[in-house]
Amino acid sequence: MSTADENWQTTKPSIRERSEFMFNDDLFSDVKFVVPKSNGESESKQMIPAHKFVLSISSPVFATMFYGEVAETRNSIELPDCEYESLLELFRYMYRDEVVLSGSSVMGVLYLAKKYMVPSLADKFMSTADENWQTTKPSIRERSEFMFNNDLFSDVKLVVPKSNGESESKQMIPAHKFVLSISSPVFAAMFYGELAETRNSIELPDCEYESLLELFRYMYRDEVAENGEIVTSQTATFSSALHRPMSYWGFDVLLDRPVSLDKDKTEYLRLLSEASVNDTSKFRAVPLEKPKTRGRPSKYYHPLLQKEKILDSIVRRILPKTIADSVSPTGSRLAHLYGLPKTHKEPLAMRPILSATDTYNFPLAKWLDEKLKPLSLNQYTVTDNFDFTKEIHELKINKGEILVSYDVSSLFTNVPLDETIEILVNRAFSNNWFNTTHNLALTRTDLIDLLNVATKGQLFQFNGALYEQTDGVAMGSPLGPLLANVFMSSIEDTLERQRKLPSYYRRYVDDTLTVMPDLATATTFLHTLNSAHTSVKFTMEVEKNSKLPFLGTELLNHAPRIETKVYVKPTNTGLLLHYQSHVDNRYKRSLLKTMLDRAHRLSSSWAHFSDECDRLKKVFARLKYPERLVNSTINTFLQSRIVGTQPTQTPKEPISIVRVVIPFKDQESANYVKKELKNLSMKVQTTVQPVFVSRKVGQDLKTPWITGQQMKRISHVWGQEQSLTENGFALHVHHETDVQKFGIVGERAELLETTNPDWAPTINLGHDKIKNVSLAVARNARARRRNEIKRKYAEITSSSTTQDTGVEEVIQSSEFVETETPWLCPIEDGTSGSCPIDDGTSGSCPNDDAINLADNSDCNDNDNDKHDRFCQTEEKVLSEGCYQTDLDMAQLDRQQIHLQHITDELSSTKRQLLSLQLTMEGFTNNDEKTKFYTGVPTFSLLMHVFSIIAPDVKITTQNALGQFQEFLLVLTRLKLNSPLRDLASRFNISVPTASRIFDRWTHVMSIRLKFLIQWPKHEELQATMPAVFQCNFGKRVAVIIDCFEIFMERSSSLVARAMTWSNYKHHNTIKFLIGVTPQGVISFISKAWGGRVSDKYLTEKSGL
Repeated sequence: MSTADENWQTTKPSIRERSEFMFNDDLFSDVKFVVPKSNGESESKQMIPAHKFVLSISSPVFATMFYGEVAETRNSIELPDCEYESLLELFRYMYRDEVVLSGSSVMGVLYLAKKYMVPSLADKFMSTADENWQTTKPSIRERSEFMFNNDLFSDVKLVVPKSNGESESKQMIPAHKFVLSISSPVFAAMFYGELAETRNSIELPDCEYESLLELFRYMYRDEVAENGEIVTSQTATFSSALHRPMSYWGFDVLLDRPVSLDKDKTEYLRLLSEASVNDTSKFRAVPLEKPKTRGRPSKYYHPLLQKEKILDSIVRRILPKTIADSVSPTGSRLAHLYGLPKTHKEPLAMRPILSATDTYNFPLAKWLDEKLKPLSLNQYTVTDNFDFTKEIHELKINKGEILVSYDVSSLFTNVPLDETIEILVNRAFSNNWFNTTHNLALTRTDLIDLLNVATKGQLFQFNGALYEQTDGVAMGSPLGPLLANVFMSSIEDTLERQRKLPSYYRRYVDDTLTVMPDLATATTFLHTLNSAHTSVKFTMEVEKNSKLPFLGTELLNHAPRIETKVYVKPTNTGLLLHYQSHVDNRYKRSLLKTMLDRAHRLSSSWAHFSDECDRLKKVFARLKYPERLVNSTINTFLQSRIVGTQPTQTPKEPISIVRVVIPFKDQESANYVKKELKNLSMKVQTTVQPVFVSRKVGQDLKTPWITGQQMKRISHVWGQEQSLTENGFALHVHHETDVQKFGIVGERAELLETTNPDWAPTINLGHDKIKNVSLAVARNARARRRNEIKRKYAEITSSSTTQDTGVEEVIQSSEFVETETPWLCPIEDGTSGSCPIDDGTSGSCPNDDAINLADNSDCNDNDNDKHDRFCQTEEKVLSEGCYQTDLDMAQLDRQQIHLQHITDELSSTKRQLLSLQLTMEGFTNNDEKTKFYTGVPTFSLLMHVFSIIAPDVKITTQNALGQFQEFLLVLTRLKLNSPLRDLASRFNISVPTASRIFDRWTHVMSIRLKFLIQWPKHEELQATMPAVFQCNFGKRVAVIIDCFEIFMERSSSLVARAMTWSNYKHHNTIKFLIGVTPQGVISFISKAWGGRVSDKYLTEKSGL
């Protein structure tokens, strides 16, 4: 009672007053609703207290929610689809019979009133509109017109700048997402796409109020301007931005009046027809009726099939088989005609484009274009815009001269095909150029036949009808630009011979740029061009205000120089890759760099480039590119391209490379080899690269290796190839340069002594320290002396004629003590210490090199005096030499502790490795690991299933894995859907072996475990029916069925391929019907059917 006055009930005599008092009060509240609340900048969550009783007597939805069979037991309920203000108004009406509606909450309250079935509130809601205004608007168009620029039901507002002539302010236009979305795909993606706009107010700084209002007027009312005013270019920009043709909106740019049209694209079809199929001299309609023939008509007839047959016969008759196979039609389609509006032209017209990709003659046309392209160019042809700009920068013109461009009207469709082909063939067979260049043996007639079949009679679809192009070349064919250039270059050659070309003349396909002394000369040259050939008609455009656009560049006539800058069309919308699009950021940064590079190469001065950079900043700002990213990209570009302070890179010295050829065993071993060789490269200061070759390696063959010391010596083998072997396994080492030669013993490692410096331990490489080779050489020398003494001692003891002094002579003759072995030297003072090493340095005598002239067991034998004297001599030698190390006992203890630590760590690592391996030991008593990899809950149950299946699986001595490992491989693939390559790497086998194991076990498992799929008895189902099923369906549910499809490889049989093709999956599949009990147990699986069968048919025929 802390939230209310004491005995407040006595002051509220009526139930309405008491209910009003409880509104939005935590007192007696038994449920709370958590809803989002927005403050304009950020969004937070707000809690509204309520009472189940009040809500339940006001709404049947709440009654079911709180007191139904599946009642909600939580005290806090989150409603993410509701807004705080809307839900609060709904509760206000339930508690107080009143509602306070605002423009921002109208739609939300109406939504909640319908959602929670409160019709009386919906009636209250409608009072905010005109009384029964809908009854006065019988048609959807009238109702839509009524909603134009009306705040009623508005769920979005567009804020745009509005100018009154002197100052600029911001104006708000109310709109409705539904109307905008059904009118424009851009608005549909904005409001209902994956990245839907959630703000109720959207600011459009690049729009004008009048233009946007007229666009919305058309969307709501199907009209543009009520008083016949000229449509602004801004509206045209909107039209293009919304992915609609200009004619679709009823706009005819630069005309004095708007064009009215319906939304069925009739104007688009009319303009496109006028530009293409209405010209009967170039196009003709093709009937689809079967031709009347004697005898039985063909089963399938289509003009496209006839075209394919003719083309195939021609190319196979003329071209070699390999080329004919590549250009013959296979699975071709009809071309499709569409149009692009020429929005910059007056009057509005269409540019017909023929989409010829995958048509019957497209491969042949592409092949011919590649072979004949050099013949289409001459000295006047522009092939690159940037090279053309450089040429313009160097051009000098006289004062008073003007820039004039000439354009050919519909050049592609007006190219005289026969004449152009004849010109092209003449050029191709001039000095037999075509056959000599491409190593062919074609005749003139052959090339003419190929060009005819690749260009003439192109079939295409338009507006549901079939047409054929009888003359001209299609814009969209690979041969289109080629033939157009050939035809135009022939006209230029004629004018050049007649000396009628101006001093400066350049052409790109149908666009021509010239420099003329005056307008009269330009007009005269226009008449000359039009009289050059009857098939083409030229138009002329003269510079205005010393400016002329040409090939995306604006030419500025500042005699004697011509300056250039980027040309932006009036209809340009700035639509580029949006920063919030789902595209890798590398492409977005590349777009910035590309636009900057284009601006730099097309701009002739810093001022023009700076202006273009400012324009690009605005464009990319509208595309939501971060300002910091744009500025940093521009600064980096300026430093690297203009200022010339591109970071200098220190030239790298040529890197010597040692390549080790190793047979490939498995991917895990290959990765380990790469890692270790990388570490080795850092130690020996030489790049060591593995080269894996495909060889079969036995199962018992361990991965060989090269020590760091041996590789260091190998790194000096310049230009040599050596072989280090162990158990017959060779490592071939190559080097790229020749410096010096260092020999390595080419013997098997097992035949060498371990003390030999050429012996290389190639297994279990793990040390980090590279041994000093001088130590190994000295150790080997001492070992040889010991062996020599042993050998001579054996001879002495075996010879009966040997004198008593033989042993001493042997020792003295060996010169072992003072000469050959510097490690053993007498110390004059009788103390032990270090002795000089043979390389001139000082070091200690290593304890691992103690001299053992004979086994210790020999000293215990007292068979003869000779042996005793030899042992005494040995003791004498040892007493006079230094036989100890610099390490004291404390250091030895520390080394012993370190060794024990390493041993313990190695044991722990082995245990961890064992637990990670997919073996029986790794799964024993590890139920969590068993369930993750196999899906079986416990290891004991896994072994029980294994005991059922394993006896029926055939195992031979050639199996790469044991039975349990094969069983684990199969279950891991079934549970985790692991690829075979991954499993092959895990189990150290090949991919085909893993595939065979999986196939062999799955066949057995399907038979041995089939008994687990049983149809339960009705009593069992009823007794164990889950509560949720009982509440919703009672006890009538027996099984839950569903069809599922599995992808399969495409069969070689056409019949099987057709039977297994799934239109839903767009793949060859097999389909099953599966039944699951309400308890979650699989109780039925049908036989396999082809993916073509329907779910209904499969269910009826499954036998369920």
